[in-house]
Amino acid sequence: MQEKIKIAIIGASGYTGHELIRLLSRHNNVIIEKISSESHIGKNISDLYDDLEFDQELVSLEDIKKTKLDLVFFTTPNNIANQHAKDFLEKNISVIDFSADFRLKNNSDYQKYYGFTHKDEKLLESALYGLVEIKKNIISKLKKPFLIANPGCYTTAANLALAPIVSTNFFDKQSIIINAASGTSGAGRKFNEENTFVENFKAYNIAGKHRHTPEINMFLSELAKETIKVSFTPHLLPMFRGLQATIHINCKANFNYDEFYNYYQEFYKATNFVKVLDKGHLPETQNCYQNNLTYIGLDFDPDTNRLIICSCIDNLVKGAAGQAVQNMNLAFQFSETEALL
Repeated sequence: MQEKIKIAIIGASGYTGHELIRLLSRHNNVIIEKISSESHIGKNISDLYDDLEFDQELVSLEDIKKTKLDLVFFTTPNNIANQHAKDFLEKNISVIDFSADFRLKNNSDYQKYYGFTHKDEKLLESALYGLVEIKKNIISKLKKPFLIANPGCYTTAANLALAPIVSTNFFDKQSIIINAASGTSGAGRKFNEENTFVENFKAYNIAGKHRHTPEINMFLSELAKETIKVSFTPHLLPMFRGLQATIHINCKANFNYDEFYNYYQEFYKATNFVKVLDKGHLPETQNCYQNNLTYIGLDFDPDTNRLIICSCIDNLVKGAAGQAVQNMNLAFQFSETEALL
């Protein structure tokens, strides 16, 4: 029988922390030693989320630093893990971070998009970007202690849709247009009047201003081995959870949709959590509700010679907590699907 690992969750009072506890409380190889919330110290997590079949008192981050652990999850806002991850790594405790603190490699992007300068550029360079389906072999061979940057939700949906494409020569790689829409839970639990609507739909942070833009560009450029710059427009949906990305890309004159579709299906054939739908079928956010699956549908518009890809995920699971559990499972040699299927 495989030995259980001891973990802690930092910032557990938010939506992604809630999802992570929901998943890990049924994990056969994990003991949740401690969970923290600086704003709710002394309360029980079940006081905040009565749907959780899990009782534990919330403690401080400093209390977690005194605990013997194998792994910590940071489900905190940006620029928290940046300040504290090294303290855990120096104690041989691995880190999986949900924020953007270790996703980007260019420190100047942090000042531009997040308003802070990264504390430790060497640590930034050593962090692994954990988009599981593409980095699976690397994740499964990580030496401990490791630092994994869990990808963003918009980025997960977009990059999984585009990963099979950018290394081929059938497309104009500079023509990628991504229109994506997410439920309001993607903005976090903190009250914001703009996120309480029930009958509205809006774009925001357009024209390259959204924080996930450099993350998408960085990942796709790495795969393509050339600079990729996408046009990314995010939207807020009048619902709580779920995310869909609709992507348009110009095809070259020799593009054969039938052949490419077969190639695309083969690309994800061996994966556990990416489902490429049959021709004529498109994904819906309800397909992904509270699960770790990515559903992808493709179509081709011969009038414009464009490929259209639709990708759906649950932003709180595959876009956050579920992907983090996948990363943990692979890095600790557990079954990839443990607690996720």
